[in-house]
Amino acid sequence: MFKEFNDLFQQNVNLTVKTMQNIWLDTMRSDQFMNGIKMLHLYAFDQKEESDKMMEDVLEKTRVASKDDINDLVDAQRLVIDLLEDITERIEKLEQAKK
Repeated sequence: MFKEFNDLFQQNVNLTVKTMQNIWLDTMRSDQFMNGIKMLHLYAFDQKEESDKMMEDVLEKTRVASKDDINDLVDAQRLVIDLLEDITERIEKLEQAKK
């Protein structure tokens, strides 16, 4: 009895798979399905462009310094400090020469 039930079940599964496979392939080959996929692709692409633009706008408004920006700022600060020290030394030399 178990073997007969198993055979019946396997026949049912095979018939269902065969039927569903034909329906699925017919659906995937249909013009409506292909047009739907094209529209989905277009909407997804438009949405990605809008999302990218929005992210660029947010990042532009909330600019965060990168590591290179910080390094450039530190280098510029060191240059200003060196120039101030040089100017201070020159002023001291001028004051000593004036005395």
